[in-house]
Amino acid sequence: MELYDFKSDERPLKAREWLKGKGHSLSTKKFWLRRFPIIGWLQSYTLSIASHDLLAGVTVGLVELPKCLAAAILAGLPPQYGLYSSLLGYFVYPLLGTCKFLNFGPTLVISMLMSTYTDKYGPDGVVLIAFLAGVMITILALLQLAPLVEFISYPVTTGFMSAGVITIVLGQLVAMVGIKGSTVNAIKAIETFIIGINQFNTWDLVMGLVCVVILLGIWHLGEITEKAINRTKEPTGWQLFLRYFSMARNAIVLIASIVFVVIMITTTGQSPVGTPEQIEEGFPPIRPPTFQLQIGDETLSFAQTLSELSAPLFVVPLILLLEFVSVAKSFAGGKTIDTTQELLALGLTNILGSFVQSIPVSASFVRSAVNVASGVKTPISNLYTGGIMLAVLGVLAQYLSYIPTSTLAAVIITSLLPLFKIPQVTMACFRSSKRDLIPMYATFFVGLFVNLTFAILFGVLVDLVFILYPTARPKLIIKSCKVRLA
Repeated sequence: MELYDFKSDERPLKAREWLKGKGHSLSTKKFWLRRFPIIGWLQSYTLSIASHDLLAGVTVGLVELPKCLAAAILAGLPPQYGLYSSLLGYFVYPLLGTCKFLNFGPTLVISMLMSTYTDKYGPDGVVLIAFLAGVMITILALLQLAPLVEFISYPVTTGFMSAGVITIVLGQLVAMVGIKGSTVNAIKAIETFIIGINQFNTWDLVMGLVCVVILLGIWHLGEITEKAINRTKEPTGWQLFLRYFSMARNAIVLIASIVFVVIMITTTGQSPVGTPEQIEEGFPPIRPPTFQLQIGDETLSFAQTLSELSAPLFVVPLILLLEFVSVAKSFAGGKTIDTTQELLALGLTNILGSFVQSIPVSASFVRSAVNVASGVKTPISNLYTGGIMLAVLGVLAQYLSYIPTSTLAAVIITSLLPLFKIPQVTMACFRSSKRDLIPMYATFFVGLFVNLTFAILFGVLVDLVFILYPTARPKLIIKSCKVRLA
């Protein structure tokens, strides 16, 4: 009896026949509906759905505006780069995206990584990194290799994030007292503080601390409100007001700080607190990224540029994918996500964004959480948020230069604190697998005292060693027994 029949009359397809089959699939309705999901659901888009999307889009815009500015400053770039980076994501995603709660924009995690590259390569280098990261992600999506990122363990990711949080908080505490300088790691931040202690500004410190207290207080009020809503199931008008008030806390503090600075300038002739450099008004120039970096007096060829950017070419797409996967899993609610399509959207957003001076962008927990809480219905809500960003760039950019630097530092600090999860993960590892503590703390300390780029690479390497060593040195149990033959 034949168990397997390998005989087949089918002959291998020739290249021309394979291309013809692919060409036929490109012409089908199913293909275009999958690649442009908006074609399918736009036909059933109603005024009721639009009202929900409008509310979500405006709310996200109010939440996102301060963080865009903070992300640019954190990356070591002029504030307008944060607004430039948010534009393309809000207009590309509605065309290609499949998840109503997702959108792409600058995040504080990727901005803290970009600060290292800004110091070395300048704004042109960061924009080029966004383009190359987009190309890498698009290739991974087309080859359907994106799930490989899930092999990076959660402890390694936690160590990276937590090291970044401490590094950023130390750097922003330095900025909060009016001191300027490099804060690429914890040691450098402390050194900058000691050297620049003569720049200490009491007004900046008071403004920053007041903003931190207000932001944490409103956030805590929002947490209490959410618990009350979950208990009653039917939120009252007052509870809904407190919910949206908590969501917009960054914008509220931002506006109050601007009003304070304007009043002080009007009455005394100068601002007692430090403010960012003048924000350029108007839309970003549309031009391709610079493919030949200039380092000092030397202009690198494209091949030399790729060699110079070899580390960020691996690390930046990795971090973008990690952010996307973690956000998508958190809000998918068990539903299947078309990962290939989503990563195509992410890759193309970064590629096209580089033509309007964007830094690398990805999904964000905060934006997604606000979308869900606001009752978003479709990705069209991104267009409303994009409209707010266009209005700010076209009309309101001149007023953003009155934002105190210490206020932006307070926004960054309070936004990042929830990402510090070393204590929780340490306790979980003690209960389950103590081995995971080694790669987590290795990543954490390298990121804290060396740099974040090397930290994630080192953490993955250490984790890989712990995974492969038992395979290379397996424990064998040999049993001998006597068999009596009849």
